[in-house]
Amino acid sequence: MSKKRFSNIKSDALKVLAVTGCSRERADWLQKPSPEWESLLERVPVMQDRWKLSQLAQFCSALGVSPDEVNDSHIQDLHQTLIEESFSKKPDQVAVYAVKTWNWLREEIVGWPDIELSRPPRKRTPWTF
Repeated sequence: MSKKRFSNIKSDALKVLAVTGCSRERADWLQKPSPEWESLLERVPVMQDRWKLSQLAQFCSALGVSPDEVNDSHIQDLHQTLIEESFSKKPDQVAVYAVKTWNWLREEIVGWPDIELSRPPRKRTPWTF
């Protein structure tokens, strides 16, 4: 089965669940970010960077975690949630982009929480001959 076909099946399954009323309107963690997170995201000058942090902001808001309390376990939990509760095509990439963007903005924006996040572990170990 091709990736495109599998993607279409997942999309169709979500639509069927929504139409029949069997699924939640949106996952609990995909709600609007808290005011603290909104305030932080508004300080991000580039829209693409804001977008890269949006799911982290939504996830942490649902957990009641403020930007000053974010740590690596939240990134790992977000990554696992993306795998289990969404049909994100690239959950690894979403988590990595969030970490890279967070760490870059930490250096660029005055007053950004002074927390350095670590990249989620790789699925496979790189090797060479």
